[in-house]
Amino acid sequence: MIRRTQYLLILGICLLVGGLALLSSSAFPALAQDATPTPLPPYASILATLAAREASPDSTAEPAATAAYATAADSYCLLCHRQSNQVWVLASGETLDVTLDVNVIINSVHGEANTMAALACADCHPNWRYPHRSFTVRNLREFREERYAVCQACHEVQYERMLTSAHGELLADGHVETVTCADCHGGHDVQSPNEPRARVTQICGSCHTDIFAEQTHAVHSLTPTGEGDDLVCTDCHGVHDIGAPNTPTYRNRSPGLCVDCHVDGYIVGKPESSD
Repeated sequence: MIRRTQYLLILGICLLVGGLALLSSSAFPALAQDATPTPLPPYASILATLAAREASPDSTAEPAATAAYATAADSYCLLCHRQSNQVWVLASGETLDVTLDVNVIINSVHGEANTMAALACADCHPNWRYPHRSFTVRNLREFREERYAVCQACHEVQYERMLTSAHGELLADGHVETVTCADCHGGHDVQSPNEPRARVTQICGSCHTDIFAEQTHAVHSLTPTGEGDDLVCTDCHGVHDIGAPNTPTYRNRSPGLCVDCHVDGYIVGKPESSD
């Protein structure tokens, strides 16, 4: 009987010691593992952030990963945006494909060819985190109207010229159908607008489809493809500071524009036809 009691007592002590050890391991993890925790992997970080926000709606918690993710590194954005079938449905029912082919940016003027170094996602989309903020835009047109102002961060001179152009004045008057930066230059796929030169005519012709039927443009051999054209639209109309051609200001400038090419009966570079 005594031996049995001793055995049970010893067993109880062992169980008690084991339990205390387990409790101390949970209460003081630094005793059981390295004092420096392993950084959370990106997906776990995002899930942890979402859980924190659901538990406290007022929380401003950001993904608790490395410093690179804290600044919204490209790899952070691409966790979602490189996945196929990422589609944003707007209130209008319109959809926007938000899946990104990384090669599109790499091969754009903002990619590897950028002399100032390739742009990162956060350069054009600063302070964006997941879940994204709510948008008040109702359709794709309003979204582009909201987003194009970001271009001025790098292209301030061109942006200011555009605001005073015929396009900028229409935008200021509430004509949302007027072109913005992305309509002429693209979004992630921005290319040099005048290489090849024919691209200029193609860009302008995408909106001004009737220009090729006008006699003035036909005389200067403007074609929808722009291939082999003597002139392109910007030679006469300017680039970002495009003026309305039916205004007195533009008409008063027209002799000076023509003289740039037509001097003493000659088109600069080749004789003018006698016809």
